[in-house]
Amino acid sequence: MNTSFYKKVSSFVGSALVVLSINSYALPEIKLNMAHDGDEDIRVSWSPVAGATHYKLSTTTYDCYRFLTTTEYERELKLYFLDVAHFKISAMKNVTGTCKGTVVAASKNLSYCDLYPTKLTCPQFKRPKYASEFWNASSRVSKNNCYNYAANVATNNFAQPGYASRSGRFSGTCASVVAAATGDAGIEPTSYFSNRYNPDETLLALVVAPGFDYHWYRRDNNGAWSHKAGQTPAKNKDNSGKIITDPRSANRGIYTEFCGYFKTRSANRAQNSGSASISGNWGGFAPFAHETFAKNNDSHISLLMYSGRPNPTISLAELSSTGVEDLLSAISAYSSIILPASKNTNTNLISNRLGYKGILIEDTQGLFGQPGQEILIHKGEMRVQAAPIKGSADISGVSVWSQTKALAQFGIDLNALETEVLSLFEKQKNIHIQDLINK
Repeated sequence: MNTSFYKKVSSFVGSALVVLSINSYALPEIKLNMAHDGDEDIRVSWSPVAGATHYKLSTTTYDCYRFLTTTEYERELKLYFLDVAHFKISAMKNVTGTCKGTVVAASKNLSYCDLYPTKLTCPQFKRPKYASEFWNASSRVSKNNCYNYAANVATNNFAQPGYASRSGRFSGTCASVVAAATGDAGIEPTSYFSNRYNPDETLLALVVAPGFDYHWYRRDNNGAWSHKAGQTPAKNKDNSGKIITDPRSANRGIYTEFCGYFKTRSANRAQNSGSASISGNWGGFAPFAHETFAKNNDSHISLLMYSGRPNPTISLAELSSTGVEDLLSAISAYSSIILPASKNTNTNLISNRLGYKGILIEDTQGLFGQPGQEILIHKGEMRVQAAPIKGSADISGVSVWSQTKALAQFGIDLNALETEVLSLFEKQKNIHIQDLINK
């Protein structure tokens, strides 16, 4: 390890060091109330928020359904929409136009039946609600993939279609995933059905990036769709940032082939209440070619390629004789200085877009710096996250750095590092990904 980088960094602190990300905190939560008269009308109300001049009412499909100056709203809503029509209130100030301004507080996305599920007017659906917080906790987000999320079963070992039943594995086609998943108990092929029917069944959708990877979507109890791309946070938007109302027409990136629909069951609306039998372990057999899981206690570097399949990894110990070592040492020294001053809790460490997302360094052993530190590098940008605070499920905040002269003077070239690591993966793992990266 090149210790001269640490000396250079030490002399630089206190003079020209600039943190490129800013502090940000969670918004205060507005308590949303709903009332229903048993016929057709629903009333939404909330308490005034200090400093707010307007309130934005959002629904499942419209970010700005209404722009209000009052603290209540009433509309006619058919009884069978009580469970699926979700509302969210955002308090705003510094308003410059319709639905434009600074959001100072917000409610959760709720329906009448979310608040009062035992009311006789509410259908007793057993489909999971959209609640990404469970899946995005630091103890689960990197250990569960799109198949876990769709089945609503957190196995914490990156479940693979067909592994639990030993019925098959992905070989690049829709047919291979369909055959494998069909063998897992509780996952069944089906035709499309409306969200108003089959109250005990959850509709799933399967897509494939031909010859590369697969991805699953889940329809939640609100009628919209959500998903989880590999070890990234769960979300309800596509690659264009739009709410997913139909996975067939959503922006899916490289996952161009739509394979069809499946169904599964959950015991209730809660997360992790799915009944399907899925797993990331193929009995006592070894993993298939280049589907190697990094040991939990080993420092490693991962190529963030897949949503369904495990991402390929290389131990950081294997990089000790390469030119990557000095670059990692410099980055680690630099990040240990900027991280305590920058805790951006609204920025994800890893982008949750479908497709290639960069290289992830997980230094659990502290070979190059702080034990448990994670560093993401992609397209000239570096994101750094410290180890989670012991006893807390929350992330500690993300620092964001772009390629700058300040980084360059310490010999840090993020683009060169990413290119070199990709070359190592291509040689060691025989993975040809350049065409996919360029998409």
